[in-house]
Amino acid sequence: MNIVDQPPTLSSTTNPSPALLHQPHRVMAWTGGNPTVGYYQLFDRYPSSRPTPQTGTFEPTNKNPAQVLFQKVTPGRWWFHMLALDSMGTPPGARPTTRWTSARCPPPARSPGR
Repeated sequence: MNIVDQPPTLSSTTNPSPALLHQPHRVMAWTGGNPTVGYYQLFDRYPSSRPTPQTGTFEPTNKNPAQVLFQKVTPGRWWFHMLALDSMGTPPGARPTTRWTSARCPPPARSPGR
């Protein structure tokens, strides 16, 4: 029996780089959490969401690289949530690890005379 004792650590190669905030995609990555089953992840606009089998996407433990690409992200603040699953399942009160990212509108086009 293996029990998750540490939540995964989340990061993003596309945030917080100001140069990349105008890009319509986000790469979210994770390390740790030592699950034996895998993870559930969820990318949405709500800071308190909890990924579940019904709302999240399953990611296997051996995914390499341990990251996911979200394409065509609309402007605004977004949240990436992840729960590590151990051999006992995830307790109902377990809290996901959460990281926010944002996307900005592209800069306005400049007229040729400016």
